[in-house]
Amino acid sequence: MKTALLSIMLIFLITHNIFSQCADENTLYSFTFDGKSYEIVLKAMTWADAVDCSVERGGYLTIINSSEEQNALFDAIVNGAKIPWNYTQLLTGGGIGYVWIGATDQNEEGKWIWDGKNEGMGIQFWSGEGTSGKGDGNAVDNAYHNWGGKSTGTIKEPDNYGGSQHYAGLALAGWPLGTTMLGISGEWNDLSGSSQLYFIIEFDETSHINHEFDAIYAKIHPNPSMGAIAISTDISSYQVRVMNLNGQTIYSRNHNTSTANIDLKGFPNGVYLVHISDGKRGSIIKLILDK
Repeated sequence: MKTALLSIMLIFLITHNIFSQCADENTLYSFTFDGKSYEIVLKAMTWADAVDCSVERGGYLTIINSSEEQNALFDAIVNGAKIPWNYTQLLTGGGIGYVWIGATDQNEEGKWIWDGKNEGMGIQFWSGEGTSGKGDGNAVDNAYHNWGGKSTGTIKEPDNYGGSQHYAGLALAGWPLGTTMLGISGEWNDLSGSSQLYFIIEFDETSHINHEFDAIYAKIHPNPSMGAIAISTDISSYQVRVMNLNGQTIYSRNHNTSTANIDLKGFPNGVYLVHISDGKRGSIIKLILDK
């Protein structure tokens, strides 16, 4: 009898563990950037469930602190994970698709904080609403943000449309659908937390206890460079994309050897992002051109 009970308990625990996993290899795109690792989860969840999944996997719903990180994440979403803009179309979000990020004002209307673990506290980066709402919004202590309308110089989001939009999503197209009236692809919008969206998990290190699916190892040398660079990887088939900080692609090519030599001498000095991807994993590296 004891043996039978132990067998039943063991089967229950194994089954529970399998089905309680919030993400698996088939729903992940993993990559590294600037000393951290990320997972894009291609499994639609509410904002709260996305946070729970992020914590379960040892991280938090992503916090975006700079234009470099913003551009790296957006490129990973579109060109790494290859998420189409219309994988879902939120009627209350302008009819387009979004990806959850870790910003919310659920505790106090207009007080936007980064709270990727849903702990009810975090660093405030924004106060108020954009011009499509009350029009009283502004960045706190010059913190980075990318709300809808930023590209035009007039911040239009967040607007708390309908009085229930308290969670931030990164847009995959301009909105409302077919226009850029309120924002362009990559900018943020405030959304209802019950919306079912893909999401991005951030981890504070490039390796962590719950991260089963490692990102690509890649190295660029020299860096800084006068224009000619060599890329070394641990894979033999991959795509290399080089972007400027405006998100524009200046180089894109497939390579079939573990090393690749690239000539960027024709481009101006500055910081660039180099995205190496095999379609399931990636590595995004900051490159400095200094001729």
